[in-house]
Amino acid sequence: QNSLFLLFSGGSTPKIFLQKLAISEINWANITISLVDDRFVNSKSEYSNEKFLYENLINRIKFEKPKFLPLVQDFKDEENNLLLINQEPLFSNKPDIVFLGMGNDGHFASLFPNDEKSELGLSKNNDEILLNTNAPVHPQKRVSFSLSRITQSSHLFLFLTGEEKLNIITNSTTKEKLPIYNLLESSKKTISIYWAP
Repeated sequence: QNSLFLLFSGGSTPKIFLQKLAISEINWANITISLVDDRFVNSKSEYSNEKFLYENLINRIKFEKPKFLPLVQDFKDEENNLLLINQEPLFSNKPDIVFLGMGNDGHFASLFPNDEKSELGLSKNNDEILLNTNAPVHPQKRVSFSLSRITQSSHLFLFLTGEEKLNIITNSTTKEKLPIYNLLESSKKTISIYWAP
């Protein structure tokens, strides 16, 4: 049986979903997981998505754990870290399932509006799998999968909460200027969107 490769997001929206997933009857032994993006910090930092994933999913799984591939292997050197993670063979495979959230500024993963590096990651012509980006908030340095790799997933899920975020994805004049528009345009046939108030 082939191993599944899953990418998860950090942030407040997927927290309860991850906790419920941890107690579900899933054969995690045959699953490899990683993150859609992470902050460029030590994995012990309160800002770390890796720490968030361990606390809300991996540490709560009672039996055999999934294999985890970190996005931050050298938190002191941004460029060296990118070299290290790009050497991971599984990252060159298309993910089977990607779970995404979205920020109030229309960003997903760590692909932000008004950031040159993010614009490269959002470009259809970009063949990079992983890239460094800059967030408008602390901690600014991020590492993220590119849009092209995210949309190659077999199953893509976007989780949203609140009226503000719903307005962003339904208001065409707003979304066209935001990263989420690139995602919605690139994955019309494959994305499933779940919204809760």
